[in-house]
Amino acid sequence: MESEHIVTPPTSSSEWEHSLNGRVSIVDAADDTPAFAVRRLDLGGIGAAVLACAPHTLRRAADPEADRGDVIDFWYLSEGTALAAQGGHCELAQHGEMLSTDRRRPLKLRFSRPTTVLHVPLSARRMGLSPREADEIAGRHWTKDGGAVTFLLSVLAGFCDSLDELHASSTAQFGYHLTDLFTLAAGQSVQQRRGTHSQVRAATLRRIQGYARQHLDNPSLDLTSLARQHNVSVRYVQKLFQEHGLSVSRWIRRERLSRCLTDLKDPQKTEVPVAVIGRRWGFATPSYFTRVFREEYGLTPRQIRTAPGFEGA
Repeated sequence: MESEHIVTPPTSSSEWEHSLNGRVSIVDAADDTPAFAVRRLDLGGIGAAVLACAPHTLRRAADPEADRGDVIDFWYLSEGTALAAQGGHCELAQHGEMLSTDRRRPLKLRFSRPTTVLHVPLSARRMGLSPREADEIAGRHWTKDGGAVTFLLSVLAGFCDSLDELHASSTAQFGYHLTDLFTLAAGQSVQQRRGTHSQVRAATLRRIQGYARQHLDNPSLDLTSLARQHNVSVRYVQKLFQEHGLSVSRWIRRERLSRCLTDLKDPQKTEVPVAVIGRRWGFATPSYFTRVFREEYGLTPRQIRTAPGFEGA
C-alpha cells in the first residue's frame, strides 16, 4: 500500500475517526477549518499515519465493542506537544517523546500548538501482552530511560526524519522490525513496573512484620488487627504473606514460640514459671501454649529447660 497524503479539516473528525476507529468530536479548534495533513503508512500490515495538525482538542468516546480493548495507540511527537487525558490521568509529551492510550476508555487528546505526530496502533496480542500487561502499557508517557525505550524513541526520530526518502515497500519492511522494537520496549516496561511493584510489596510486608514483632505480647494480635493497623484489607495482608509461602497466623505463632524458647533457655529466667513466659508472648492459655510448643519443637516447655545442648539444635 503506497503512502498517501490527505488534507481535511479536523473539525469534520472523519480522519480521527478513521485513525481511532470510533466516535470522535473536535473542540477548541483554532479556527473553523485548520489544516490537517494525513500521511498514511503501511508498517508491515499496521495502518500507521503521520498527522500534522493545528492546535485543537479531540475527544473519543469509550466503545467497549471497538477492538475489544486489544489495541494500544502509540503517539510519537516529532514536533510540538500533546496532552493525553484518560482514566483520571493526564500525561504531557513533547518533541522526541511518546504517549500511549487505549480504546476501552474515553480519551481527550490536546494539541496546544502545531504538532506532527506519528500514530502507530498496535495489537496487544501482536506484542505478546496479556490483558493485564496491556493495561499497564496504556496511559503511559514514554521518555528516554536508558533502556529499550531510549532505543525505540531514537529509531522513531530517525524514521520520521527519513520518511520522504523511503519508498513504500521499504517502509512496510521496516514496520516488521519496528513492531519488534515496540514489543521489546513494552516488555521491558512491564518488567520494570513489576519490579517496582514487588519492591513496594516487600517493603510493606517488612513494615507489617516489624510492627507484629513489637506487639507479640498482645493476645489480640492477628490478621485482622494487622490489616486495620496498616489501613489495608485482610486479603491484601494474606497475599503479602502467601507470596513468601507464609500463613499470617502460623508466622505470628512461630515468632511467639521463638521468643518463648529464648526465655526458657535463658539461665537468668529459670525461676520464671512456664505459664508466665507463655503469657508474656501472647499465649493466654497454658494448655494451648504447651500443645503448640510441643508441635513446633517436639518437647514441652518444661522439657526444653532440661534438654542438654538444645541451643544448637
